[in-house]
Amino acid sequence: MRRRVISCNDELVDRETGFMKAFTTRTRMLLGLAGIVALASLLTAIRAEGPLPSLAERLKTLSNRKWELPSLRGPGAPKKQESAPAPAPASAPARSARSSIVMEELRRFYHHNGLAMPDMTPVKVDQLTDDISANTVAGFKRVADDATRKAADAVAALNAAELARANSVSRIQSAQDRVDAAIKTRFAADVEILEQQKQFDNARAKGAAVTEAKIVAQRKNAEQQQKLRDIKTWAEATAKATIAAEQKLAEQKKKLAEQKKKLAEQKKKLDEATDTVDAANEVKAAAELEVVEQRRNSADAKTWVDAVALAELASEKELAEQKKELNAARAKGIAVNQEIRDADRMIVAARKAAAAATTKSADMKVIAQHAAKIATELTGRAAVAEKQAIAAAEARDRSAPALPAAPAARVQPVRHVETRGILVGLKGFCPVALCDQRKLIKARPEFEITHRGFVVLLSSPAARTAFLASPGKYLPAAGGQDVVSLGSQRPQPGSLDHATWHRGQLYLFASPENLATFTKQPDRYSR
Repeated sequence: MRRRVISCNDELVDRETGFMKAFTTRTRMLLGLAGIVALASLLTAIRAEGPLPSLAERLKTLSNRKWELPSLRGPGAPKKQESAPAPAPASAPARSARSSIVMEELRRFYHHNGLAMPDMTPVKVDQLTDDISANTVAGFKRVADDATRKAADAVAALNAAELARANSVSRIQSAQDRVDAAIKTRFAADVEILEQQKQFDNARAKGAAVTEAKIVAQRKNAEQQQKLRDIKTWAEATAKATIAAEQKLAEQKKKLAEQKKKLAEQKKKLDEATDTVDAANEVKAAAELEVVEQRRNSADAKTWVDAVALAELASEKELAEQKKELNAARAKGIAVNQEIRDADRMIVAARKAAAAATTKSADMKVIAQHAAKIATELTGRAAVAEKQAIAAAEARDRSAPALPAAPAARVQPVRHVETRGILVGLKGFCPVALCDQRKLIKARPEFEITHRGFVVLLSSPAARTAFLASPGKYLPAAGGQDVVSLGSQRPQPGSLDHATWHRGQLYLFASPENLATFTKQPDRYSR
């Protein structure tokens, strides 16, 4: 609009400038045309009588007549003036002197140009001069009158155009000022709308960030809980394995004790057998000494020698059996010693396994305690983060600038309620705190009241007083029923998960779709 006004203004100025230029050009053309006509009439008159020497230059000197052009008297047409009276004829001496001067000038002109002087008497020269003067003055006066009239008309048209131009410029300037004011108002409104949209986007982004942080914290908490359960399961399995290893070690110790007892008995038998062999060797040595002694003392001892030989044979046989038993006992002792060494190795390995299992069990207990501590800290941090997020959201709600009032014909905007978790109905929250403070505060049973069949739980005596003063302000619309589903055959109760504020009243809905339907046409369901 502003560009169109400026272009119209420029076009008007261009038209006025062109008009002035055209008027100036036309005036100059008319004046020039008048001079040319006068000069042509003069030359025609002169040529009718024949060529004259330098007649155009001598007319100024010879002519003694004077005339006045009518002056312009304002923007209108000039007043009509009576034509001036014809000049009185000059006296005879003056006419004779003028004729003489003209004749002299004509002679000089023809003589200077080498031409023959035509036959002209002073009377004819004087008459020719009078005619030229009369014709020239009358022609110039007519041209001047026409030019004056046209100039007056042009001045009047110029003044009218100037007045119209001033009026147009005034109207254009007024329209331009109104357009500028409208543009400034529209720009300010656009800036305010953009700022409100930016604040809304920031609030929504912060809410999304808080929700995402809450989800991340819950996910991390769940992961930590899962890790803690895994650690507990592994610790229980380790403890069971440790108990089984200890039981097995006890059984192995019991078997080892039995083997040691058997080995002691076998060593005792082996010692007894060894003592018997040693006793037999001593008896044999004594018998050999006695045999030598008897051979030396008596040559006739053949019978005795046979007896000794039989005794020695019996002793050797017994000795071979004892050696056999001794070798068997030694082999058995070696086997028992090997079993004892194997048992010792098993005991050492079992002790090492038990020590490792005990150490690992202790480590796992420490790890489990540390994991439980970390899980507790993470749970506390998640709770603190959730509380901080809710407090920040509530602070943003309190500090958010109020939206400008909408016209009465437009639908009033709705604002959603922020909730914590899954809630059905008011879910035990105080409606007074929810309405006045926009906070979810748990109600207390001692402040319970009944209003029109509804059991209302409140959080404080002040909340009860406020509710009793204006119960319709704090109760949800339609008694907490979904207003969108009221027209159907099966109305549904609303939930605080899908809630909104409209004209200071809390509306609960059964699903996000019903909430969206209400948001599009709130006046349809709030009547």
